[in-house]
Amino acid sequence: MRITTTAILGMTVIALAIMIHFVDRKPETGKRAASMANVLVRFDAGAVERIVIEKGTSKTVLTNRDGFWFFVEPELDRADASIVLALLDKVNHLNIVDTIAGDEAGLSPEQLGVNGGEAIKVTFTGAEAQGGGKAIHETVIFGAAAPRTDSIYVRREGDEGGIYVVDGNPRAWLESPLEALRDRHILGAPVEAVVQLVIRQSKGEMSLQRRIVPPKQDWAIAEPLKTWANREVLDKLLTDVGALRIEEVVKGGDPGEAIESIA
Repeated sequence: MRITTTAILGMTVIALAIMIHFVDRKPETGKRAASMANVLVRFDAGAVERIVIEKGTSKTVLTNRDGFWFFVEPELDRADASIVLALLDKVNHLNIVDTIAGDEAGLSPEQLGVNGGEAIKVTFTGAEAQGGGKAIHETVIFGAAAPRTDSIYVRREGDEGGIYVVDGNPRAWLESPLEALRDRHILGAPVEAVVQLVIRQSKGEMSLQRRIVPPKQDWAIAEPLKTWANREVLDKLLTDVGALRIEEVVKGGDPGEAIESIA
């Protein structure tokens, strides 16, 4: 066999291998990936930039800013990124266990909860993912709990496939998203990252600062006088502040009013 023929055959084999790789490889996201995994939806959770949760007349909107999640509607506040990621992971792994077409089960969409006031509509959107992935736009309507343990009736907006029963029920996070997804830490940064502290009182204010990068410097009082601060006292103060958690949000409350909590 001539060298030229061998080279052509070799190039043909390589070209075929490349074509097979791209044709047969399993997609990571999108409708085909969801179908192959037998799940409701499959998207890149890290590429989701916006979540809109609607139930009846209420609407809650969250946005992702550099990996941190925030409520932008109906309130402005921090969301707990770990809980939001858990929600995205749950939605990404809703295994389809049954499909109901029309009134097959003798129940209307309203009775199954995917239409009407009890339906929760959730829209996930995001820009094109790295590596050429498609932009994310998935809308799921969550209905009533199904008879199977930890399962729920759902449908995909724009999907004529009917109503699905999926294994997994994220409604606990979606019924009252402000309450369920709110970041309950008072301090929005790790204690170790705090480099400046300002204490304001009616008599005046005190400013303290430190350096946590070389050349490092312990806590020092910058105002109203310049001197070293007690590191142990400052460490305990920051630890106590970092441990504070939000128990309740009082809308329209007067900050000057004391609120008595009865256990």
